[in-house]
Amino acid sequence: MASTGKAPSSSATRQAGSSSASGSKYERRLNELEEGTLQVGDADYNRTCRTLAKYNFAVRDKELAMQREEQASKYANAETEFRHQVDLKKLDIELRQVEENAVSKQVQLLQLQIELAKLKSTGAEDSEMNS
Repeated sequence: MASTGKAPSSSATRQAGSSSASGSKYERRLNELEEGTLQVGDADYNRTCRTLAKYNFAVRDKELAMQREEQASKYANAETEFRHQVDLKKLDIELRQVEENAVSKQVQLLQLQIELAKLKSTGAEDSEMNS
């Protein structure tokens, strides 16, 4: 073989290594790799990557669905709590109005009792004067 200053070609390297049985196996796989026919490992890797991506997508989709359900539940609970608080405030206002009305009626009753007592005392004085 004449030396041209270049590295030996892959075919020359392959010819030198083809003496043993294991060498021919590696040579065949190297040929397949160079020709693009050896893609089994790549296909497995790509399939694994696609499967992993699908799995990750499914997991993330379920996580988002759970978050949406949780937020909807929190919103419903907050709305229920708000309505409950509004109802309590309305009842509290109504109670205070009833209490105010009761105090007003008591004031009127006391005023009438005072007026009655005055009338009785003036009526008693008039009857004493007439007698």
